[in-house]
Amino acid sequence: MRLLVVEDDRLLNNTLCYNLSAAGYTVDAAMTKSAAVNFCEAQDYDLIVLDVNLPDGNGFDFCTEIKERRPDTAVIFLTANDMERDMLKGFELGADDYVTKPFHISVFRKKVSALLGRIQKQTGGDCYTDGTLSINFSELTATLAGELVIFTPMEYRLLKVLVRNPQIVLTRQVLLEKLWDADENFVDEHALTVAISRVRGKIEAFLFARNPAIVWLCLLFILLVLSCAILFVVYLRRKLVLFSDNLCQTIDDMLNGAAAPPQIREEENLFYKINYRLARLYDVLRENRESIAKERADLQELISDISHQVKTPVSNLKMVNATLLEQPMPEEKRQEFLMASSGQLEKLDFLMKAMIKTSRLETGVISLDRKIQPLYDTLAAALGGILLSAERKNIHVGVDCPEDIILAHDRKWTSEALFNILDNAVKYTPADGDIQVSVQSWEFYVKIDITDSGKGIAESRQGMIFKRFYREEEVHDIEGIGIGLYLAREIVTMQGGYIKVVSTVGCGSTFSVFLPNE
Repeated sequence: MRLLVVEDDRLLNNTLCYNLSAAGYTVDAAMTKSAAVNFCEAQDYDLIVLDVNLPDGNGFDFCTEIKERRPDTAVIFLTANDMERDMLKGFELGADDYVTKPFHISVFRKKVSALLGRIQKQTGGDCYTDGTLSINFSELTATLAGELVIFTPMEYRLLKVLVRNPQIVLTRQVLLEKLWDADENFVDEHALTVAISRVRGKIEAFLFARNPAIVWLCLLFILLVLSCAILFVVYLRRKLVLFSDNLCQTIDDMLNGAAAPPQIREEENLFYKINYRLARLYDVLRENRESIAKERADLQELISDISHQVKTPVSNLKMVNATLLEQPMPEEKRQEFLMASSGQLEKLDFLMKAMIKTSRLETGVISLDRKIQPLYDTLAAALGGILLSAERKNIHVGVDCPEDIILAHDRKWTSEALFNILDNAVKYTPADGDIQVSVQSWEFYVKIDITDSGKGIAESRQGMIFKRFYREEEVHDIEGIGIGLYLAREIVTMQGGYIKVVSTVGCGSTFSVFLPNE
C-alpha cells in the first residue's frame, strides 16, 4: 500500500519513512504543503501521515482539501499540538487517528498496520448488511428485514458510494464525480437530489408499511412532547419571575454592599430590570475580567510555545533511539543516526537555556542591575562571542565605539542582548560579507547601530521578527530557534530603551538599539 509522510522536520521525516519502508509499505516524503499537494495530484494514497504545523500552510486545511477530493483516503495527524480543541478539530475533519509527539515508533507502526488492515477488510467485498438492510451490488439485489426492495441501477451506484464511505459527509460534487464521471455520463444536481429522495422514500415507506404502529407511536410522542413543553413554559414563567427578583436583589447587594428594600414591579419590566443591573455589574467587572483573560492567554501561549519547541527534539531522540535498538542497519547508517541524535541534544540544551533566561526575565526572578559604567566594555564582551563564527565565514567586523561613553545599564544582560543581534547578523550574512557596529551618544539616548550585508528582511515581516519562536520560512534549515531577538527586545525594554529595524531585501539590515542616556 502507498503512504505519504508530510512532516517539516527533516530528521523525523527521514526516520518515519525509514521505519515504514522497512515494514513493507511504499512511502513518499513531503516537507511542505505544496510538495504534498503535488504528490496527491499525481498519485492516490491509502494513508497520509500529516503534521499540523507546516512551513507554507496548515495541516488541517490540507486534510480538508484531501477529504473533498478523495474522502476514502485515511489520515493520521502526527503533531506536537496536544490541545483538546486541536484533537477534536482533527477528528471532525475526518482523521482516522491523532498521535501527539513524542511517541514510540513501535506503537505508531502498529497503529498504521491496524488502520490499513481495516481499510482492506472494508473494501474487500461487494456486499453490505447492517442487520436490517442487505445489498448485493454484484447481483443488484436488496432486502429490507428479509423482504425484497427494488432499486434502479443508478440508485445501487449511489448506495454503494454511501456504504463505502461511512461516517463521512459527502458533498454533491464528490457524489457526482464518483457516480457519473467515470462513465462520462454527466447529469445535473437535480438528478442527484431525486435519486437520494427516492432511495430514502423507498426505505422509509417500507418501514412504515411494515410497522403501522410506528405512525401512532410517533403521533403520541409528538402530543406528549407538546404537552410537556406547554407545562414547562408555564412553570418556567413562574420561576423566572421569582428568579428575576432574587437576581436583581443579589446584584444590588454586590454593587451597593447593602440589601435593597423590597419593591413590587410590573411584569413587563422583568427583563429590563435584569438587563439594567447586569449592565451596571458588567461595567464594574469588565476591567478585571479583561486583565485576567490577558494574563491567562499569555500563560497559555507561553506553555504552548514551550511544549511545541521541546516535543520535536524529544520525539526525534526517542525515534532515533528506538530505530537504533530495533532496526538492523549498516554501520554507516548507524553513525548517521548517532550524529543526528547528538545534534538534537545540543538543540535541546540550547533551547532549555534560552527559555530559562526568558522565563526568569518575564516573571521577575531576575532583576536588571543598572549601574553607570562604560558601554565600551559591554560591547566588547558581546563582540567576543561572535568573532570566531565571523572568522570562519571570513566576515569583516568593523567597530566604531568611543571609549568615553558612559551610561546606566546592566552589563551582563545588555551584553546578552547585543550578542543575540550580532549572532543573527553573522548567521544570515553570506561568506566574505561585512558587519559594522557604530555607537553615537545623543542627548536622551545612546544609539548602537549593528549593520550587516545579509539577506535582509521584508517590510511585511519586520514587525514579527521579535515574536517568541518566530522564524522566516526561507531560513528553516539555518541553526536557531527564533528566541534571540525576542530576548534582546525584552532586555532593552526593561531598561527603558527600544529597538528599531531598517532593512531591504537583498541589501542587508540595520538594528538600532536605543538605551536611555542617564
